[in-house]
Parts: sequence; structure tokens; C-alpha cells
Amino acid sequence: ELFLSGSSIFEIPTLGGQTRRLVDNAGPFSVSSLGEIAFVASLNGVAQPILIAPAAGGQASKWRSDCGSAAPPGWSSDGQRLAFVGVCGNESGIFVAPRHGGTPTKIPNGLPAETTFARWTRVQWYPAGSRSPGGLILPVRNGDSVNLFRMGMDGTVSPITQGTGREGEASIAGDGE
Repeated sequence: ELFLSGSSIFEIPTLGGQTRRLVDNAGPFSVSSLGEIAFVASLNGVAQPILIAPAAGGQASKWRSDCGSAAPPGWSSDGQRLAFVGVCGNESGIFVAPRHGGTPTKIPNGLPAETTFARWTRVQWYPAGSRSPGGLILPVRNGDSVNLFRMGMDGTVSPITQGTGREGEASIAGDGE
């Protein structure tokens, strides 16, 4: 199990035991199915480079020099792609990019005009299942409310939550159902 304390990511055995420091100078993070740790070192609302540390911990390296985010990206279920709200080159928006090489793809923004991405938006993937082709889940601000939306890779959106609450993080079943 991994956790963030201060600006360091630690590992603690599931059944208890000594903690081990994996990464220093980190921020909120996400972990791929391959164990790689992706994070942005500063959450000041300004896009920063996305950093990736190996599963065993150690020195993190910049993932791409042309892209950045203000929040950690979400990993695809196979650990081969990342999705994030941020910038790539001179464009801002929602992007999906391969973990190694390849060109980032900007997802069309099909969100209602009165909404914006929450400043700390952490994109999460939901896998394809028998009732869903898969896609992204992200928190979106509308006035003082934050609600979760499902977004397909073609930019189509549908609300998951509605109302005046502040829903910011989803918990997604591994089978996409």
C-alpha cells in the first residue's frame, strides 16, 4: 500500500510492518497496474511536468517535455496510457498519451458550456465492460458544485452525479461495471 506524507510517497506492507520511503518531492499520485507512480510535484494550479517513478521507488523522471498538468494523471488499466487535464504544446484540454513515445491525443470537450474542470481535476479511467465501451471519469465544476462526469474518447459526456455537492473522486470497479 502506498501513501503520501508531507511531500514523500511511502510504502507500507499490506499486513503491517515498517514503512519505506519510495519518492521524495512528490505530490498526490496515481499508480499503474505495473506499479509505476505518476505525480505532479506542485499543486499550485499551474501545469507542471508529470513525473514518473519506478515501482520500486527511487528517482522520478519527467514523463514528457511537451505536456504538463496541475494534477496527477490517470492510468489505463494496462498501464500503457495516461489521461490528464493539462497542456500539451500550445493546447490545453483533456489528453490521452502513450506511456512510452507516441503522440498525445486531445479528447474533444463535450462538457456543457457553463462548466469548467475542477482545478485539481484527477482523471480516472473506467474500463470497458459488457455495458460500457470504457472512457474517462472526471470532476467538473458548475458554480459552487463539483460533479462527476463520464467522458467517452470521442468527447461525449454524461453526468454521473448531480446536485450541489462536491463529488471529486470516483471509486471504480475493476470490471467497469
